[in-house]
Amino acid sequence: TNDWTSDVQIGDSTSTAESTIYGALKHCLNTLIGEYPHLKIYMASPGYRYNKTTGVDSDTEIHNGKNLRQFSADMENASHYFGVPCLNLYTNGMVNIYNRDQFLGDGVHRNKAGYKLLGEQYAKFIMSH
Repeated sequence: TNDWTSDVQIGDSTSTAESTIYGALKHCLNTLIGEYPHLKIYMASPGYRYNKTTGVDSDTEIHNGKNLRQFSADMENASHYFGVPCLNLYTNGMVNIYNRDQFLGDGVHRNKAGYKLLGEQYAKFIMSH
């Protein structure tokens, strides 16, 4: 969520600037695959969050004209462009406005139950790819 709250631009498939999501992904993937071509690479988008101080959640908070759900979809699209499977934790993360207190310790970071759920999600995702 740091890129989203810092208003990092997504860019597009022609972006080479490492200050954009596409440009940074290009750089990271070219470096990783160039050095370690045998690696299996997976990505995950940010998941739901809630700012306990302001009372605003990531469904309504806007940065760069997008809420976090839209930003996560853009990240998923960017990783798919490069042929990298992406777990969209916003739409598939199972944390939302109704259960956030059960899984988020501070509203942003997961608590013990949240990390257990996240580990299960990662394992299931990796095993399916």
